[in-house]
Amino acid sequence: MGYNYKPKETAGQKAKKFAKRMTLALAFGAAVTGTTMNYYSSDEELLVRIEKVKVEPATEAGEAPKMTIYTDKGTFVNVPTRMLMKDAEDAAEIGQYLREGETLRITVYGLNPKLGKLDRDDFHLYRNIRKVHPGPGQIIMMPPPPTPGDGAIVTPPGEQPPQLPPTGSLTDNGFEENQMAPEASAMTSDLNAMSKNVPQLARDLAIMAKLPLTGRPVYDMLVNPANNMKSTLFPVPPKAGSTSSYSDHHARIGRGTGTSTAFHEYYHAYQDVSEPGRGMFELTVKDAAIANFLTEASAVAYEIASRKEAEKLGLQFRTTPVYQEKVPGGGTVTYTITSPSTNPENLKVFDAAYNAALQQNLGEAKALEAGGKAVVRRLLDAQDDQWRATYAQVAIMNINNNLHAFREDGTSAGYEAKRIGVFQRQGKLGTALNFIPDEFMGPQANASIDKTFKAMGLLIESKAQTYYAPVPEQNNRTSRAPAPARRAP
Repeated sequence: MGYNYKPKETAGQKAKKFAKRMTLALAFGAAVTGTTMNYYSSDEELLVRIEKVKVEPATEAGEAPKMTIYTDKGTFVNVPTRMLMKDAEDAAEIGQYLREGETLRITVYGLNPKLGKLDRDDFHLYRNIRKVHPGPGQIIMMPPPPTPGDGAIVTPPGEQPPQLPPTGSLTDNGFEENQMAPEASAMTSDLNAMSKNVPQLARDLAIMAKLPLTGRPVYDMLVNPANNMKSTLFPVPPKAGSTSSYSDHHARIGRGTGTSTAFHEYYHAYQDVSEPGRGMFELTVKDAAIANFLTEASAVAYEIASRKEAEKLGLQFRTTPVYQEKVPGGGTVTYTITSPSTNPENLKVFDAAYNAALQQNLGEAKALEAGGKAVVRRLLDAQDDQWRATYAQVAIMNINNNLHAFREDGTSAGYEAKRIGVFQRQGKLGTALNFIPDEFMGPQANASIDKTFKAMGLLIESKAQTYYAPVPEQNNRTSRAPAPARRAP
């Protein structure tokens, strides 16, 4: 929707107005400072978030309406101002992106006094938006492939299904989990409370403490009172799957979902402590999406690597839950809850990289790291349909729900080093391991990021080219977008 304007002024008319505004500007400067000042103009680029837009009708034929744009970086005006002529077309080009809550880059034309003094707080009176560049668009994922089956195996009438406890899964140590037991919690640093309230998780922590490479760094973080970590077990009906999560120093883990699930969420807690500054919001939208993918993929790699180390030490994780249900006609359906950490193809690529590293005498730590990197690489190559259809969707939601928080366009000083730091911290494990593939942290990073976007079927939405329609003054102070959310499971 555009403006309706009278015909443009001639060059002579514009020149006359320009001279008039020059005189007014110089007179204003002299009045403020009590002296004669010379002025020079300059352009400055800023990344801003629009808070409020005020539009006033044009006062002269052919001029643009006055737009006052309030942002988190100051107040700007795009009127036919004292020193910069603007017409209807200028206003339309500039105004098309001015929406409350939008984050965008603006090129600002300013006047600075060369002599005398002028209060910096009044500088916005001399700043005018020359050009507006669209801010980040949301990430779009092309429709994912059909999700894998639910792991159901139907046993026809007359055949004997596997014998399972009536309430769910039976673990390696004979502990029978009641899936529907009430919710229970304990501070993870209080081992006595953990043993009393959530004995299953206390048992998982005991395994973690015995794993020198993969377990001990996470265990030490969890039991440190300074980190204020809380653990909760909540009921999960059979077949419902796990909705376990970690957020704000609180790991919520579904009952009976197995040791691997607990390790996954506890590793997210470790990532959170390693990345307290929410560094993904200091990246571009595209790189932040990759950081999210690396966060989730590294947690899967951690599940597999820690289970490998546990097995080599003679320790067993509690098994993946299996459930049975009678169906009409006398048959039985057996359900097995699946996850990327139990996907045979993911386990295969882990073992191949792990064994290759051992054959090169790189040691156990580097072998576990190599296996983990191979899993992360496979997930980001979209080779696991279940992961792409679940975890990746959650990661994209994290980005799109917080677009207002992104300010970086990737050109600031030291950006590449900052991105490497954020990526590294997603896969960090103690001082010996890191699950982030090397190609995401070196000269091939941009190509690897583009490859992931293509493999995952991702696009960044282009901003709509709709013209700005003058509206009454808006005030966004009571409806501002929320702060960046904590990472999802």
